[in-house]
Amino acid sequence: MKRIILPMALLVVASITSVSCRQDINEESPTVLDGAKASKGLNPVVTLPSKYLNYDEVSVGGQPITSKTTTVTLNSDQMVVTAPNKTFIGGVYNSTTLDNLSYTPISYPVKPITVSYSFPSDFIVDTIEKPSLSSMRSSIFKAMQSANFSGQQSLAFDYNIKQFSYYSELKIAFGANVNIGSIFSIDVSGSNNKVKKNTGIFAKFTQKNFTIDMDIPDNGNIFKNESDLNLAASKNPVYINSITYGRLGIISLESDYSYNETAFALKAALNAKMVNGSISIDVQSKKILEESDLKVYILGGIGSDAVQVVQGYTGFINFIVNGGQFTANAPGVPINFTAAHAEDNSVYYTTFTVEK
Repeated sequence: MKRIILPMALLVVASITSVSCRQDINEESPTVLDGAKASKGLNPVVTLPSKYLNYDEVSVGGQPITSKTTTVTLNSDQMVVTAPNKTFIGGVYNSTTLDNLSYTPISYPVKPITVSYSFPSDFIVDTIEKPSLSSMRSSIFKAMQSANFSGQQSLAFDYNIKQFSYYSELKIAFGANVNIGSIFSIDVSGSNNKVKKNTGIFAKFTQKNFTIDMDIPDNGNIFKNESDLNLAASKNPVYINSITYGRLGIISLESDYSYNETAFALKAALNAKMVNGSISIDVQSKKILEESDLKVYILGGIGSDAVQVVQGYTGFINFIVNGGQFTANAPGVPINFTAAHAEDNSVYYTTFTVEK
């Protein structure tokens, strides 16, 4: 009897242990973010509970082993323009190349499109017979002349500020899987991906002048020859359906001051009033910004349609001061865009990962 009782007892213990393990696994299992898109070739975004992964240090047997970072997958329906000469309403692209903003076009002809303009003072509708960069510019010029503008309209900055520890987190500001090292001319390989100073802050600040928005194509098919939708299906085609014009800056700022001090100084500059062609800012905020390592990716400004990256306090302030007025002759440049899947005209989301 004793030989029978002992295995049975072990079996009961094993069963209890198995149930306990299953409960632990369920508690720590990944959760799918609400709103993540599972269709159109886009996998659901999975995030693991941070309480199990956010180690800053790991120690075994009293000995430090390694530091631990987490990789988080994100998606966005708003992308920052990185190639203005490839960004036009009705443009059709391979979706994979919009994830990293390299813009590979799909060359099948498309139908005429109907667009509308949301100016601060008027609303204009137009038809673009053959979508292209030049035809969009022609439509914008015509719309600007038709709109009921009255003088100059000076618009304030909208901005978002975030603390960061790894340069890859700057992808959040672009809303895409861009090459941060290439954009800002910095080495982000290996351990160099981590910020070098006490505090890292990035901010995205915009002046939105107007949007050009596209109606859903006739019969729901962007392609002129409707059979081309099936021919292009393997490339998961997406088309640009809305573009925002204005000015945009994305700033990467590293400082030896605290986060609160650095963020206060940055907000002071973004909210400052103009005085005699410069900004009025308190002495301490100016000192903090001048002593910081500061790089700014900029779109727009007086006489500039090209993407630029400027460094230092002076370049940052010059961008804020110059080109802040919206007129019929200075409409701004494309700064953000959204896209839709050609298959069913649903919203397109980019997917990218960052270290935290």
